[in-house]
Amino acid sequence: MGLKEDFEQTQQEAMDRAERYSEQLLSVSEKILTVARNSLFVNYRYLENAIGRFEFVPYSGPSITTDGEFIYYNPKWVISRYKESNRLPAHDLLHLILHCIYRHAFVMPTINRDMWNLAADMAVESVLADLSKEQPISIKKRNILDELKKDIKLLSAERLLQYFEDLPESEKYHIEELAELFGDQDDHSGWYENKFKAVGKNQKSSLKGKCQPQPNKD
Repeated sequence: MGLKEDFEQTQQEAMDRAERYSEQLLSVSEKILTVARNSLFVNYRYLENAIGRFEFVPYSGPSITTDGEFIYYNPKWVISRYKESNRLPAHDLLHLILHCIYRHAFVMPTINRDMWNLAADMAVESVLADLSKEQPISIKKRNILDELKKDIKLLSAERLLQYFEDLPESEKYHIEELAELFGDQDDHSGWYENKFKAVGKNQKSSLKGKCQPQPNKD
């Protein structure tokens, strides 16, 4: 076998290994999400219509996101979250669902994106913290949310945004600190860019603006 044939064979073997690895990532990550969703069905039956309406689609983005019809996920990110804590995937799914319920994706083009992203994430984490002490939310996050409730009472995304906008310039640095702490979860870029880049075969990937669960017909 010549050098050229040797190189081509090595290259093909490497490609085959990469493909098998990619398939394994997809399989493992989707199983993690499926188990996470099943746990939500058990623990939050009153949200079953919202929980059950999503299909999982792998995409090339940084983490996980939704357009209200599909949940787009980065397989490596899902696996890394599971390794960090096996409770995080269910928490992340519920975080996305609450964004949909509160319609956080529907924003004016002129909105301050950084502030809105933070406000929306903190509002959702506040709801999750109130839902259960078992939610994997750090003590530091819970303490910050409890302190803010003393000033804002109801931590909706709209009220949090107003709070951030009203901060004096000398205290704006707190926003960056909070964003670093609370912004480690889902991808909000689709709220503004109106598109997703999916990597699954024959899967829909455009933002349809359907971020609202259907009512229970029972």
